[in-house]
Amino acid sequence: MPDVPFSPEEAARFAEMTEDELFTQLVPESERQDLFSFDGLVARGKQIFASRISLVRSLICEAYNSRPAVSDHSVDMVVLIATAIAGSPAVLNIPVLAFAALAVKIGLAELCRGGAETR
Repeated sequence: MPDVPFSPEEAARFAEMTEDELFTQLVPESERQDLFSFDGLVARGKQIFASRISLVRSLICEAYNSRPAVSDHSVDMVVLIATAIAGSPAVLNIPVLAFAALAVKIGLAELCRGGAETR
């Protein structure tokens, strides 16, 4: 396995967050001051996720479909997906581990079948 830029501990922190907490992580600091509530941050995070997921879906699904059979542990999957999408311009300025953890929580099998833009 190639060197991974993300530690399992870092990935585990994101894997343990709720979907709503992860959506808030996608909102840039520059926008946070204008969104006064947790619900506002979640809604904006969902918009960001929905606008970017189609741009990285093929990278996510390629990594997911070529994973070793034993690597279905959620932390391993977060690291796998984060590594696959890290270089994509679509996730520039977005916390990649949060984005990857959301994809894992939403469901990679469903995502790679073409559904699950957001919940």
